[in-house]
Amino acid sequence: MKKSIISIILIGAGSFFTSCTKDFEKLNTPPTSVTVIDPGLLLSLVQKDAAFSEGFEYPNNQYGSWIQQWAGGVLISSSRYVEQADNAAWDNHYSLIRNISQIRNEILKGQENDPAGRTKIAIAKIVEISVWQRLTDLYGDVPYSQTALGAAAVNSKPVFDSQESIYKSLIAGIDAAMAQLNATDASYGSADFYYKGDVAKWKRYANSIKLRLGLRIRYAEAALALTDALLKTIIKDDYSTASTIAFFNRAYSPAIPCIVMSFSDVSFYKAEAALEGWGATPAQAESFYQDGVKAALAQDPFNITTVPANYTAELSFTGLTKEEMLEKIGTQKWIQLFGRSYEAFIEWRRMGYPALTPGPNAGSTNGTIPRRTLYSSREALLNTENYKAASAKMSKGDSYVSKLWWDKR
Repeated sequence: MKKSIISIILIGAGSFFTSCTKDFEKLNTPPTSVTVIDPGLLLSLVQKDAAFSEGFEYPNNQYGSWIQQWAGGVLISSSRYVEQADNAAWDNHYSLIRNISQIRNEILKGQENDPAGRTKIAIAKIVEISVWQRLTDLYGDVPYSQTALGAAAVNSKPVFDSQESIYKSLIAGIDAAMAQLNATDASYGSADFYYKGDVAKWKRYANSIKLRLGLRIRYAEAALALTDALLKTIIKDDYSTASTIAFFNRAYSPAIPCIVMSFSDVSFYKAEAALEGWGATPAQAESFYQDGVKAALAQDPFNITTVPANYTAELSFTGLTKEEMLEKIGTQKWIQLFGRSYEAFIEWRRMGYPALTPGPNAGSTNGTIPRRTLYSSREALLNTENYKAASAKMSKGDSYVSKLWWDKR
């Protein structure tokens, strides 16, 4: 009898487990769960967050105060040159990179030559390159080659690549992405906040990024900046249009435009390149410079379409030395980059204009305006060996006063 009861229990248990495992996957998969991510959602997210991140309070209070466009106040110690790890910018940029790289690493992987995914991957890569450039321009050497490789290749202790090698990779990457853009391919459509999938506009934007990459490194490696593919050819191309449409950060009143790349940006780069005879003549520099100033005045929220009479003298290069012309370009760029504190800080360091007098606080820099921001404290803790190696390569370690590879002014 006892054996019979045990047999019945075993048979019942077997039946129970058989019934439980039947359709197990179906029963344990929520019917409304997301199984495939639309790459357009990730593109929209990164485009929006990358653009808006420059206009938030934190970058304005730190980077904006360093170049004297904002006042950080007594509560923002870094605005008074007191060093502190910049976890926020580090985490924000790597989050953007992780999201946008999913498009090429996972969602559309294998479709690099397929019209269904080719151009979408290329557009995502162009956005990714713009984020990488800003990240390395803030910190210097950063983890690059061993990151953003996909979920199957996560490395918690990546090496810090040199800024020089990162720039060379970004330049090669922008060329490769542009070669994959095809107007007949599948489009992101309205998910593309920048150009609604317009490939012609993406080509111009990519060329604008190439121009920015080239000018950014001109004092560090002129030979690379002067390659035909980078400046001599594209300076003559129609790679940007005088659009005054912008996103706005409504947290401020009046609202501050969140601009990714403006016609004014490109015009000032062209003016600077023309002074060197790179793709244009020095005589054309004044015209490019004037285009930049006029575009900046016409930009929302100013909407000034006619240059005021008492400002026309600012448009002239007459009688100026080359260095004085560069000072005018740098000063007007500093003005038009107000509200874009990351880019303003980066370009001020590169050009050295306008000449700024440091604030009254000695801070951690002995009264010197910072030249970079500090690495993430979490990265220093969790990736100690590589962090120490990167810090040791800098002239004054992981500090505000160490200069980046391209920072020569």
